[in-house]
Formats: sequence, structure tokens, C-alpha cells
Amino acid sequence: MRPDIRHGFLTTLLLIAGVVLAVPASAGDSLSGQYAMDGHDASGAQYGGELAIQSRGHAFDVNWQRSGGTAESGFGLALNHVLGVAYWPDNEAQDPGLGTVIYRIDGGTLDGIWLPEGVHDRAPGREVLSGSPTLTGRYQITLGVNPWGGRYTGYADLERTGDRVKVSWHLPTEVFVGSGIKIGNVLAVAYAYEHAPAIAAYCSNGRQLEGAWWTGPTGLSGEETLKPVVGSGAEISNLPRPNTDDPCHTPIAANW
Repeated sequence: MRPDIRHGFLTTLLLIAGVVLAVPASAGDSLSGQYAMDGHDASGAQYGGELAIQSRGHAFDVNWQRSGGTAESGFGLALNHVLGVAYWPDNEAQDPGLGTVIYRIDGGTLDGIWLPEGVHDRAPGREVLSGSPTLTGRYQITLGVNPWGGRYTGYADLERTGDRVKVSWHLPTEVFVGSGIKIGNVLAVAYAYEHAPAIAAYCSNGRQLEGAWWTGPTGLSGEETLKPVVGSGAEISNLPRPNTDDPCHTPIAANW
């Protein structure tokens, strides 16, 4: 997860090539743009605002401006129609180890990709966890490869409450902590060293983004719907309605 910790354990070129083929070639640019925000927090209080998404290489830069709140920025990855974004609440960084990992859930196997903040030019690292299908308990890292080709081992402890999941990774020399949100069969997690960051996760149905956010240890949370805007700032209103295969309202299909 951190650049220097996962440089080690060099693999052969053949092994690296095999792992790279298993992850998406690029994050793509279909999510980039400006969005109008319609949200509410856990107490039911409504708010509006704007969100901007910009694709950069294999990742995304995300910026929020919620009404009455501090401007915030995050670092995201997309997998299986879900955009997961790691950020620090109120942009107050607790430590420099921010990053995003996003897993596809298949029973007791979590098969994911990850990048540390600011690393846009490299293909994501790969991580596979094996444990209980309940998203609770100890999971072994059965495959760990960082974006520089190094391998790592260890385990992760998960604690689930509803669609929120606390994660702590234990590597041979370091520990990381994270806050996660489950959407369909995807788990998006924001991680860092000593302090769990905030996480936002949105499902894209091709016409808007629907999702939730959770600040982790502080316990604040909410839900948001994001609608694309045109150059004048008006919401796009003539988009087609989602069909019956809308991934945000049916089990999110595995697509890699």
C-alpha cells in the first residue's frame, strides 16, 4: 500500500505479466465531469452541493463541495460499476499513507485492486483475501502484488456492521487501517497507517451515481445521488431511465 513497503520481493517478468493481465488496463474517462449533489446525513438532514471527478491514468481525483461544508478532495479507483474514493474529512490529513483498495466479493474471497494516493501512472496493485463470506473475521492475503511488481504476505482483520466494514491489514513489518463501504458485491476501502480515513462509494448506472460516505472512526455518514451537469450548471434531465439490468439496483455483475 505504501510505495516503499511494497517495492520488495521482486518477481519474475513472467509472473508480473500474468498479474497485470488480471487487472483493468485503465480506469477510463466515462465518470469524469461535474455533478450536482443531492444528499442527506444519517440524521436525515438534507444538503446539496457539487462534485467533480477527473480521470488520471488508472485512478480518479475527486473534489466535493457540500453546502455549508469544507471543500474536500479524494483519490479513487473504479471496479464493477463502483467508484471508491479515499479522503480525509475536512481535508485534515492525519498521516501521509492515504490510499484506496476496492474488492470484488465472491463468497469468502475478496479479489481487489489498490493504489496509494498520487500514483496515477502505474497499473493498480492486486490483493486477494480469503476468509469468511460474512466480511467478518481474519482473512489471509493469498495474493499480494504492489504496483511496482513486489510481492507481500500477511492477513487482514474485518469487522462488519451493516454495509460498513472496518479493516486492518497486518503485513510482515507494518499495519494499515481502513474504513469500507459495501455496495452489491463490491467492497471499497480507504486505508492509511495509524488513522482510518473516510470512504465514499458510488455505483454508476450510466446516468447518475448513487452511493454513500462514512468518515470511519468519527461515525458520521450519509447517502448521495450525483447527477451530471451541462456547461451552464443545469442538471441533465433527458437521460434514459435505468433498465432492468441497472447495476445499482440489482447484484453488481463481475466484469473482470
